[in-house]
Amino acid sequence: MRSASRGFTLMEMMVVMLLLSVLLLLAAGGLVAAARSSERAADYVTSLEQMRAAQRTLRATISAALPLPIGKGPSSSKPVLFDGRTDELRFVAPLAPYLGGGLRLHTVKLTAHQLTMSLAMLDPIRPWGDAQELLSDVVEGRFWYAGNDPQGKPTGWLEQWPWTDRLPRSVRVDMSVAGPVAWPSMQINLYVDLASPARP
Repeated sequence: MRSASRGFTLMEMMVVMLLLSVLLLLAAGGLVAAARSSERAADYVTSLEQMRAAQRTLRATISAALPLPIGKGPSSSKPVLFDGRTDELRFVAPLAPYLGGGLRLHTVKLTAHQLTMSLAMLDPIRPWGDAQELLSDVVEGRFWYAGNDPQGKPTGWLEQWPWTDRLPRSVRVDMSVAGPVAWPSMQINLYVDLASPARP
């Protein structure tokens, strides 16, 4: 007795191929979604690390500002100890030991799309290396200053520090940054307090 053998019909082959195509599309979509998710996570971690590094540098440097002259005022014989503006601040602070130590004039600047810091030698003042980028993708930013006025009264937050012959008590850094991580408003208190009322 001969056994009958039956093959696949064309319709059955087409259905199988269609199912395989759907499964492959689903698998490919899952792989693409996983790759995009991994890329977003990597971008987030990179942005977070860059922001933390910029915050550490700003806090360590600005908080260590010293009451040392960086020049003469335009309309006064008093030396300029701290120059604080909306988009730039200049002051003398010690350099980190692993960078060689010593005192340097620090300039922190908010320029187009970036936050930078540059250093200069003192007496006479001359540049010391190129400006270093602390943070990129800055949409907008502003420095604020608070302390006491010459009469000893506390100030609110000022867009510019008007008393260049004395240090503020605090500096605030507000920025809007493009990217997955938002910049939190950052207040930095200076170690040396020359914003307190002057004693007779």
